[in-house]
Amino acid sequence: MVKTFTLFANSKMAKKPLVKRIKEVISSAHKPSKGGNKKSFKTIRFVDDLIGMKHFCDYMDLDLIKEEDLIDGPSYLFCLHPHGVLGYSHYANFMSTYSKFYSLFPKISLRTCTINLNFKVPFARESFVLRGFISADKESINFSLNKKNNDASKINAVAIVIGGAKESELAIPNRNTLVLKNRKGFVKIAIQNGSSLVPVYSFQENNLYKQIENKTIKKIQNLFQKYTTFRPVLVYGRFGTLIPFRTKIVTVVGKPIKVAKNPNPTEEEINKYHKQYILGVREIFDKYKDLYAKDRTEDLIII
Repeated sequence: MVKTFTLFANSKMAKKPLVKRIKEVISSAHKPSKGGNKKSFKTIRFVDDLIGMKHFCDYMDLDLIKEEDLIDGPSYLFCLHPHGVLGYSHYANFMSTYSKFYSLFPKISLRTCTINLNFKVPFARESFVLRGFISADKESINFSLNKKNNDASKINAVAIVIGGAKESELAIPNRNTLVLKNRKGFVKIAIQNGSSLVPVYSFQENNLYKQIENKTIKKIQNLFQKYTTFRPVLVYGRFGTLIPFRTKIVTVVGKPIKVAKNPNPTEEEINKYHKQYILGVREIFDKYKDLYAKDRTEDLIII
């Protein structure tokens, strides 16, 4: 099998554009924990067009705002909030060639984390790998923050949704609850790599779906999470389907919090930067809530 693929990879057919992209899929399946596939704009655009990403981004009615240029690194850890049901705004803003991200942050070489379960689903796995996704684990994040770029002017960055499965359960329209109070692993990774922490908040992400809740569903959710680390939620969108409600979502990329590098950070250091980070998230929310969360039923709650 290996010999056959090697012969194919060196053939004239393999050099044709479409075949070349398919070859990348086959040869990249092992890369999620090693910084993802070598990121090529053409390859990612190819996959984006294949899955209709432009239409998806147009439908979502997104806007991306930056508060400060990110140009001095040495690396950045983008921390995305809230998780929402499926994190659609994060998917469109940080994982698509049709996003404003590339024009707003031209110096950033970005990798985005996703749960390992996504790399175990045929076809979905290949799509994630080709588009430069990485596993949401320490090994892969460290690798991506420290990898060498062909373009020396580029600055490494990783985007990760902090709240995870627990927060998806709290994705209720017009509410703003984050699971963050005791989540400090991302801060430790930032300190170990000397990476600046960048708080990111997507206003109205929780308004894309409405949830159906009862005791039986909660038991099934707990069981599913126990064996897969993924916690499904039962939701509905437009016309009672899984099509999300069309809602204006504004994502604000906040000011970076500079972190002093220490391979062996103390608990005191971790708590110090974690406190600063929470203040950064609150600053974004309080500054923009009356513009982009006018119908909120509560202000920001951190649990």
